[in-house]
Amino acid sequence: MIIRILRALVVAAAFVGMYLYAPGVLELSTGKVESAERVVSAKDLTLTCSGSAFTAGGSSGTSTSKFSRLSSTAVALTYSGASGTKLKGLAGKQTTGYGIRQDQWERIKQAQSLTISDSTGKASQGSMLLTASQLQYLGDKKIKGLLGAPCLRSQSELWLVGGSVAVGREAILILTNPTAVDATVDLEIFTENGISNSAGLSGIAVPAGSTEVIPLASFVFRSESMAVHVKSFGGSVTALIQQKAVRGLKASGADYIYPTGVAQKESV
Repeated sequence: MIIRILRALVVAAAFVGMYLYAPGVLELSTGKVESAERVVSAKDLTLTCSGSAFTAGGSSGTSTSKFSRLSSTAVALTYSGASGTKLKGLAGKQTTGYGIRQDQWERIKQAQSLTISDSTGKASQGSMLLTASQLQYLGDKKIKGLLGAPCLRSQSELWLVGGSVAVGREAILILTNPTAVDATVDLEIFTENGISNSAGLSGIAVPAGSTEVIPLASFVFRSESMAVHVKSFGGSVTALIQQKAVRGLKASGADYIYPTGVAQKESV
């Protein structure tokens, strides 16, 4: 009993000693930290024109997996000429903005990009700054029609609604990668019969600065209508569907289908 009392007294004495002789509580003083401001400039505005139309068959006209370009397409652009901006335009022509609107016109065959650089970082990046479109008339025995489309900003996700691979119809998907980074593209194709589960819809390689042409009939059979969802990883891409019709042995019409807004339940 005495031993227990002694132990209790020792413990109590230890606590009293700690209380009386312990160093003062360390107080930390923190000053006010101001957050650093970072001004991030928008990426240079770049529009890509897909170039002239394609026809299947290659040089022999018999290969279903080879495509060649036909003639050239006319490209017209309007540049606002906003002060502090520069345009790398058609044929690589450099134009400096002095607040005066400028128009250019040129014929191209291969895909070409138009880029606005803004040293001030103040110019609004949109169609008021730069807009461009391409137009091509074809009277070839394989394809006939007036094909027109806007020059597009590359994106990582696009929807194209339209196109048909029914009898007498041909739809080809034109993917262009204007960036300096290789792109890998996955496709989803929706038709009146549901979503396509065909092989080859994922992992489509589109190297930097190149164009890939994909016949949509490879994935869907005789579809009357479709919607194509394009998702790009790595570099961003532009996408168009080139649609043509044939009646009997005669080409009877052609046009481009270009991206639309993302599908949603409500439209404003």
